[in-house]
Amino acid sequence: MTLTEVARISNLSARTKFFQVKLAVRLNDNTIAPNIDISKFVKEKTVSRLKKSIDTNDFNIGFFKETNINITVDNSENRFMEGEGFFTNGIIDGSIIRIIAGYIDPETGIAFTEMSFEGVIEGKGTVGNLKRETRKFTVLSFSSVIRKLESKSGAAVSGQTFQNAFFNMFNVAEVLRYLTVNIGNINPQVNLIIDDSTFFIGKTLQESIDALILASNSVMVLRDNEIHIVPRDESPAVEFEYFGKGSRVPGNIDDMTNQTDGTRRLITSVKVAGVTQPFNSSAFIIDRFGFKQKELDIGFITDPAKQAIIANNVLNEFQIPKQELFVSSSYIGDQLDILDLITIDNPGYIINPNPTRYNRGFKYNSGAQYGTRKGGLRYKPNIGWKVLSIDHNYSKYTTRVGVRQIGNKIGDNLIS
Repeated sequence: MTLTEVARISNLSARTKFFQVKLAVRLNDNTIAPNIDISKFVKEKTVSRLKKSIDTNDFNIGFFKETNINITVDNSENRFMEGEGFFTNGIIDGSIIRIIAGYIDPETGIAFTEMSFEGVIEGKGTVGNLKRETRKFTVLSFSSVIRKLESKSGAAVSGQTFQNAFFNMFNVAEVLRYLTVNIGNINPQVNLIIDDSTFFIGKTLQESIDALILASNSVMVLRDNEIHIVPRDESPAVEFEYFGKGSRVPGNIDDMTNQTDGTRRLITSVKVAGVTQPFNSSAFIIDRFGFKQKELDIGFITDPAKQAIIANNVLNEFQIPKQELFVSSSYIGDQLDILDLITIDNPGYIINPNPTRYNRGFKYNSGAQYGTRKGGLRYKPNIGWKVLSIDHNYSKYTTRVGVRQIGNKIGDNLIS
């Protein structure tokens, strides 16, 4: 496991945070001007959180979602008005905001930083306040463009593979203005042939991508503003280790919250829209975990054999409940990405490290004090978890990671 410099410094007691906001103005001729450092104008406590995630709820599986950012700036000198200040020759709508975040190394004084967020200002979301002399910008993540477009006619055609359909849908000028798409980064886990492309007519780009992601048992992620379609599998190696109460090294966990047993995301029956007979888990699984059905709208696949492949992939991923929780720490920047494998070493405190043994009659010594552990949520470091969401709180300078235990069978969440 290799730590980024930002993640390494995040656990040092003498660290100093580095936070910078830059503005690239959209000029009147529609070109983008060079970056300007506007950090001193930004009301830092008002910068909202950035969250990126997949599996955002029980019903949306796989689609990448990145939240927008709100930033409030000091406008006492009218530097952030259209036609004035920074925008004398520019337009607010479509200008670009970049957030650079990291730490200053307490030993060397060197600042280690990363590009944490890039987005475009939405003109209609800009709000001014006279008394406070501020302006608040709504900054849309680059990926938000996918949620605003209609599927391009002819992007997906019957007889085409999922991979080519993904590429053609993304390969439009509106998306390429902010994101990069390369067919080499489009690697769905299941790459079937589309039977009926009329399904995609009149749908938004997000609806079409959602359907393909579900059918291909894949997820969409962004890496350095490049679109990737990848299988649902976690990374092959551990990318970060969390340490808590009673762990073998100094802790880096602030809190663990919202722990669930995974049953809320359980699926034990899949019904394909328009098909009478559902695909069900085994009687053993349904008896043990209950009957919870999800309907799939995959009208572009009409072949029963392909429908069975898709339905069984969904069951295989979600028919066994796996624990989920959130882990909070100091801001760790780009150390983790969606689907990265992590471990949690949180065995709890040992109250009595030297308990009295059983006597020879295999009975407790009634006067002895026996070792017990405390720690709330206790986990061993040989359990693997994969990252489903990453939430950066710029105001508190923390990172909260949503994780799910790996595996798709009972007891297969251990790593070597």
